[in-house]
Formats: sequence, structure tokens, C-alpha cells
Amino acid sequence: MSAEKKTKKPPKPAGIYRKPIPEKKFTTKYLKLVELPADKALLESSFTLSGGAYVLKEDLDHATVARLNKLAKAIKANRGFVKTGPLIAAALVAGGGAVFVLFFMNPVLERATERGLEAAFGARAEVSSFKLQLSRLRVSMASVAVADRDKPMENLFETGKIELRLNPASLIRGRVYIEEASAASIAVGTARKTSGALPGVSAEPIPPEPPKADGPPLVDFENFDAAALLEQEKSKLKVTAAYAEAAAAFDEASARWKAKVEDAQKTAKQAQDDAKALLAIDPKKLNTPEAIAKAVEDAKKAAETTKAVAKEVDAVADGVRSDWENAQRLEKLARAAVADDWARLKTYIDPKSGAALEALEPSIREILSDKVEKYIYYGQRSLAVAQKLKAQAAAKDQAKPAKTAARGRDVVYPAAKLPRFRLGILSSSFKAGDRDWSIELREVSSDPDLLPAPTTLKFAVVGAGQTIAADAVADLRSSAERAFSVDARGEGLKVDLGDSLKQAGFGGFTGTAKLTAAVIGEKDGRVSAESGIDIGKPTVSAPKGLLAKAVAEALGSTDAIELDVGYLKAPGKDPKIDIDTNIDNIVAAAMRTMAERYAKKALAELEKVLQDYVGKELAGKLLSKDDLAALASLAAGDKKAIGLLSASVDAKRKELEGRANALVEEAKRQAEEAARKAAAEAEAAAKKAAAEAEAAAKKAEAEAKKKAEEEAKKAAKDATKSAPKIKL
Repeated sequence: MSAEKKTKKPPKPAGIYRKPIPEKKFTTKYLKLVELPADKALLESSFTLSGGAYVLKEDLDHATVARLNKLAKAIKANRGFVKTGPLIAAALVAGGGAVFVLFFMNPVLERATERGLEAAFGARAEVSSFKLQLSRLRVSMASVAVADRDKPMENLFETGKIELRLNPASLIRGRVYIEEASAASIAVGTARKTSGALPGVSAEPIPPEPPKADGPPLVDFENFDAAALLEQEKSKLKVTAAYAEAAAAFDEASARWKAKVEDAQKTAKQAQDDAKALLAIDPKKLNTPEAIAKAVEDAKKAAETTKAVAKEVDAVADGVRSDWENAQRLEKLARAAVADDWARLKTYIDPKSGAALEALEPSIREILSDKVEKYIYYGQRSLAVAQKLKAQAAAKDQAKPAKTAARGRDVVYPAAKLPRFRLGILSSSFKAGDRDWSIELREVSSDPDLLPAPTTLKFAVVGAGQTIAADAVADLRSSAERAFSVDARGEGLKVDLGDSLKQAGFGGFTGTAKLTAAVIGEKDGRVSAESGIDIGKPTVSAPKGLLAKAVAEALGSTDAIELDVGYLKAPGKDPKIDIDTNIDNIVAAAMRTMAERYAKKALAELEKVLQDYVGKELAGKLLSKDDLAALASLAAGDKKAIGLLSASVDAKRKELEGRANALVEEAKRQAEEAARKAAAEAEAAAKKAAAEAEAAAKKAEAEAKKKAEEEAKKAAKDATKSAPKIKL
């Protein structure tokens, strides 16, 4: 059997080897696609160069042909990027599926397009008359409407007829690349007849509109009412809130300390009563050690008790004093706030103070905020959709496992990566009414990092003497420094504010505006903008009040109102708008003569009603002030009394201790005196005894001597008597 295997014919060589291979092709399409040197050597050694082409040798053995056939599979895999599945599908669709396309494919693709738009925008989408031309790879739709997820009774956008041109290379690789798109018309915010909400898709909560800001009035000097002006402005005055805060401080402190002060008084009174007996002791009358020792011990206990009571009373007194001082401080601030409020109220009468801008600014702010918020809303919705497409594409790429191949053999050389969806350019030029519209949108993709440039939008509206143009850039690429930017400009724009300035006394306001604006959106969601607006030919209609009439007259002779507007919207915060304008200068010029005539009288009236309001209404709210003052006085008196008591008890203790020490010293002195007296008496007795002993000794000695002498005399006498007498 082994012999049979040895004599077995080699297999047929792979198809890519059977024909002569040009020399250049053999190098680029065969050798270059083989990685291992051993495989390259095998491939080169198996062919013979003849006439500028490589021909497979005929005498190759079974093992060599088998290895060459395996190399053929790797070479085929490394040759190109075309995916056979999409290519075959495209061929089938182009060839044998014509009938299916005509009768079934367009409705299916129309619904698929609607579902794709609904998935992207989170709201219902309607596509009409979808038509695919396979031979030209073009798509047309009669109209497209996508509802606003957050406002389901409005369309986020609506288009007229749309035509798309697809990129065949991307389609073969399973990608959608719309090289060019055109729309007959585009509109945003159009009304819908039915709700565009999708089941299971919740709209983002729309924050409630902030309350309309009430600016200060433009004073009508002809019908000036100081009391009415003050009543209108009470809620804005600092003094109102300041007095309310001071009154609350007095009330809370009085309620907090009333019971504690009463308890402290009782404790102090009890301590005083307990100390009376001790303080009545006369130390000089205490003469026995037992009596003085008991009195000293009682004094020490009384001193400790008094100190504890003093600590408690002091804490209450200090607490009351602290709250009293704080309430007085708040009252002082409330009185000082009168000056600030007076300065504010005066500005309503002084046309040079800035009141004109302050009166008009809330309305201007709301008008600008509404316009800016509208455009920013559509911009943010567009960014949200783009970010959603990017996230979905990234999720699909992560979920799809990467293909792996054995090292050294199946080395697949991937082609350049393409985004799943890409719109090269969408353009639309149409006429709506008396205006020509042009829109050009470039480079929209589900994978922005694969695009050579950011998304751009050019927008222009021209007609009826007006021009509006904007250039926007949205960059969702990872390397981008900011999310988007917009440069806008406009000329000849008609301004009609209707009755939005009626609180300032203007029945209407019209003009022609010229503007420039720059908007920047950061990646953290922060949006900032700066704009310069010049409103030419400003006209006020139906002015009410002397000042409004003067302003209307002044604006009639003014070339333009100049507005410099700054806008800032941070995530989770209300937008902030700063306005700088020349309105005050215009009003001041118109009001000089009138102010001299009316302002002095109006100021005097206004000052009087303000002082009456503060002195009668607000000051009367400090009802607890006297109560707290009384508590502070009582607590301070208790603190002083218990302090004196503590000092008295301590002094009595010291006095008793001094008396005890004096008695001890007296006893000591008396003992020492008795000792000295006893010593003196003992010494005298000793001396007397010594003298007596000496006298007795001397007497005895004299007596002995006398006796001896007598005895000697007697002996001598006796001896004389007994001795023989010798006669001479």
C-alpha cells in the first residue's frame, strides 16, 4: 500500500498556476503576497521563466504540488478587499432581481429607510415614493419628514424631493456612502397632523420656561405716583428682605432664650438663698477648732456650687448677648440698605443713571434668549443624532470579533477602513416666497474618525433686501478640540418686536438690523456666543408716558441702536446673557430738559414714601426686639449678681480659712510660750537646787573639816596626855 502511495500521481495544480504568468504579475501578485521566505523559495523554484512569463514546471512531485495549492488559497485571500457576499448580492440584484426591484424592493427599502431614520432620531419618520435605480445606483424620494422626539407635534425637519448618488465600491463592501445628495427644499419646525412619538421612546424633559423678568419701569413724570412706584418695587428692595431677616433674628432669639433665662434666674436666686447662712457667719466668734473646720468645709462646698451656677448663668448671658448683637447687626444692615434702595429708586427718575437699559434689558434678554435657544436647540439635536450614530457604529465594531489567521500563511491585507455610513455632500437650493435658500452639508458619518475633514454646513438666505448666511463646523473626531463653531452674519433684517416692550411703555418697535455672531460649542456641552447688532431706523409706535414719548422722539433722530450681546450656557444651568448698548445715551439726551422740570419734585415725593415705608411698616416688624433686649438685660444682671455672689462666697471662704490659720498660729504661740516658761522654771529650779547642793556641800565640808579639826585636836590632846614626860 505504501508503494501505491509513492507511485500516486500528483494533484492538479490550482487554477492560478495553469497559465503562463507575466514576470511583473508574478512578482506583484504572487511572490509579494507570500510572507514566509521558505514559501517564496518554493514558489520561485516551481516555475521557469520563459519568454517574459513564468510557467509551472511539469515534473513536480505530489508534496510540492500540494504545498503550492495551499499557497494558492493564501495568495487569493491576500489579493483584494472585495467581499464576495456583497458582490454576489449586488450582481444578483443587478441581473436577475430586476422584477423584484420594480415590484417589491422599493417599498421594502422605503420602510427600511424610515426605520433607520426613526432609530437615529428617536421619532416617527415618513418617506414617500422611494425609488432605487440599480443601473445608476441612484435613489430618489418625493419627501422626507422626521418628527421632533421632544416635540412630537412638530417635525424636526421636512424636505421636498431628495436625490442620492451612492458609491458602488462602498456598497460592495457593505457600506453606505452617499457621494452626493440634493434636496428640493428643507424646512424645520413644521407642524404635524399626527403625533410623531414612537412607542417606548421617551422624550427628553423640556425645562419650564423661566418667569418673565420684571424690569424697572420707565417713569411717566406727567402722572408720577411715588407710592405706586414704591409698591411696584417693594419685592426688589434690599431693605424689605433685610428687615425681614432682622425681625426673624429677634423673634428666634427671643423664643430660644426666654425659658433659659427664667431657669438661670431661678438657679441664681437659689444659689443666693443657699449662701445667706454662710455669708452671715462672723469668723471672729468661732473659737473652737471644730467650729472653724466645719465652717471652712461649708465655705468650700458653697464656692464650688456657686462657680457651677455662675458657669451656667454666664453661658446663658453670653448666648443672649451674642444673639442680641447679631440681631442688632442685621438691623444696622437693614437701615444701611435704605441708602442702597434709595440710590436704586433714584435711577428710575434720573435718565442718565442707566434705568433705560435696565428697563428694556429684560425684554431684550427674553427676545434674544428665545431666538438663540431655538437655533441652539436644533444644533444640539443634530449633534446628538451624530453622536448616536457614532456610538452605534462603535458598538457594532466592538461586538464583531476580529478575524484571526495562522501566522505565516493566511495573511490578509485589509483595505482602507470605511465608515458604515457616510454622506459626502447634501445640497439644496430652492425659492420660498421672495427668498432664495441655499444649504450645503458636507461629510456626515457614523465614524467621524475615518473622515479626512469635519462636518461643515453652509447656509444662506437672500431676498427682499435681506441676507442671512452662516458657516458651521461640527467635529466629532477624537482629536477635535471643540464640538462645533458657527460664524453668522446678516444684513437688512427686519425687526418687529410687537408688544414685547409694552412694560416699558412702547406699543411697538421696528427697525432694520445688521448683525455678526460667533458661536462656540465645547465638548463638555458649554456653549458661548458673541454678537454685535446694529438696529437702523429704530421706530417706536404708540408710546405711553412722557418718558416713552421722549424716547420715541429721540430714536426717530438716531441712526442706529447698537447692541453687543454675550451668551453663555453651561450644562444644567440657565443661560446667561450680557448686553451692552447705547440706549441710555439716547434716552439721556432726550430727557435732559424734562428731567430738570420734573425730577426734583418726584425725588422728594419718592424719598418721603420710602422713609414712611421703612419707619412705619418695616420697623414695626421688629416686635421681639424689646423682648430680646429685656432678656439680655436680665441675663446680664443675673451674670453680674452671681458673679458678686461667687466673689462674696470666695471671700468668706478665704476669711474663714484665715481665721482658722490665725487660731492655729495662736495655739502654736501659746504652746511655745508655755514651753519657754516651763524651761525657764526648770532652769531656775535647777539653779536653785545646784545652789542648795553647793551650800549643803560647803556646809558639810566645813562641818567635816571642823569635826576633823576637833578630832585632830582631841587626838593630839590625848596623845599628849599619854606620852612620857621627859625632863630636861
